[in-house]
This record gives sequence, C-alpha cells and structure tokens, in this order.
Amino acid sequence: MPSRVCYWHVGSEEQRERYIPPLIKAEDSGCFALTEADTGSDVASMKTTAKEVDDGYILNGNKMWISGVPNATIGLIYAMTDREKKHRGMSAFMVDMNSPGIEQRAIPDKLGLHSSPTGEISFEEVKIPRNALVGKIGDGFKIAMFMLDRTRLSCAARAAGVAEKCFDLSRQYANERTQFGQPIIEFQMIQDQLARMWCEHEAAKLLVLRAAWMMDNLEKMGGRATLHISTAKYYGAEAAVMAANEATKLYASYGYSAEYPIERYYRDAKSYQIVEGTSNIQKIIIARNFIEKRE
Repeated sequence: MPSRVCYWHVGSEEQRERYIPPLIKAEDSGCFALTEADTGSDVASMKTTAKEVDDGYILNGNKMWISGVPNATIGLIYAMTDREKKHRGMSAFMVDMNSPGIEQRAIPDKLGLHSSPTGEISFEEVKIPRNALVGKIGDGFKIAMFMLDRTRLSCAARAAGVAEKCFDLSRQYANERTQFGQPIIEFQMIQDQLARMWCEHEAAKLLVLRAAWMMDNLEKMGGRATLHISTAKYYGAEAAVMAANEATKLYASYGYSAEYPIERYYRDAKSYQIVEGTSNIQKIIIARNFIEKRE
C-alpha cells in the first residue's frame, strides 16, 4: 500500500503503469525501506548509498525492520546519493527485489504483529536502471515525509481499532464474569476502567477522523496536515496501549492466557508507539508547531 500511494502522486506515468496495477491485484508484494539498524528516527543518517554510474545506479547497504520482508517483490528503497547534503542528498528508487545482490531475511522473533512479516534487506553492488529513480535526485526525504503522513494516519486508525476492540471485549466480559455473587461490572473499579477505556478510544477515533478530513481539505489548498496526523498517531498509540493494558488487568489470568485474544492485543498495541515514528518523535513534531520564530 505505501508504495502504491507514493507512486500515484510522485511516480512518472511510466512507473504508475508498470507498478500500480500488479500491486493492486496482489500479483506483486511491496515494501518501502527507510529504516536501518542505526537509523530509525534520524533517517538522514542512513548509510545505504546509491552511486550513479553511466546507465543507472549501484546500491549498497542494509535495511532493518522492513514490513513485507522477506516476501517483497518490489521495494521503494531510500538511499543517499550525496551524503554531503545530508537529508537533501537522499533519493528514492523503485527496485526489483529479485535483483542480483539483494538478500531478504525474516525477523521471526517479535513481541507482536505476528501476522505481519518483518525483516531486513542487504544490498551488495545491486545494479538498478536509471528509470528506477522516483522523482528527482535529492527528492527522497520529501517523498519519505509525504509517505509518512499517510502511513502514520493509517497507523493511528489501526491503533484506534485495537483500543475499540479491547473496550468491546472488556465490556462484554465484565457483564458476563461474576464474582462475589454479581457481574464484575457492578464494581466501581471495573466501571472506572471501562469509562476511561471508552473515553480514550472515542477521542482517538475523533482525532483520526479530524486528521483525515484535514488531509483531504489541506491538500486541495496545497498544505499539509502533519500536525493533525502526528496528534492522531501519538494519541491513538497511547490509547491502544492503555486499553490493552486495562483489558489485560480486567480479564486477570485469562487476559494473560492465549486462550483469549487480549494477550495478542496487549502485544500488538505496543507496536503503535514505535512504528512510523515513535511516540516521542510525534511529540517533537507536534511541539515544533508551537515554537515562535525569533529574529
């Protein structure tokens, strides 16, 4: 999905015709590779390089924690074409992941998101054609930020969904489970948990809807909705973790057991504080909007 979204907006007509249809039909599986072992929040410090040669580029480097790997057949790969320019020296390339010199390896041991394959990629003297370049040389950072606005909004929506599911299951369980001769929902501490879970997930949903509305309407005017997206992503992730944590406590021993889905939501929820920019990074992005410019 991220690769498809990016190509629709910044890819050439030839690239759109070549890559979008097989991705939509699921004939190809895409990934976008930004993160490296020592490059997470600070993407401009990446070490992967794309050296320009007469008829294309030579890719060298490694990527880590890439969703869709090791099953990707097409990858949107970010690499430095001019390290001296820092983030302005980053470029983006669409790469055939079956090219010689590319190795994909799964990362099997994760806390959660077991349904989402994740892995690492190594590039060793990988030759890619000149038309693999997306946009222009040096456009990589701009393209990455464009994509992250969209993947962060998607992440916020998924997090809100986890929070809502945790609430729904907890409400149902609290009405069914009896202790001391009555359903546990009759106890005020359980009511407190459910009330807070409800408020948090409702707030997260509204922030997602507002961010999506802002994106649609700001784009028409040539603006960006980054502030609202980071707000939704940050709050949604925190709400998901809070809801999963409270649900686990409410279910007690059953919440700790794989017999019920709560332990899965508990593990999966934590990922939303990390993927597509950590919660701390979202707070930095939010706060930067409030710093007054001084002469």
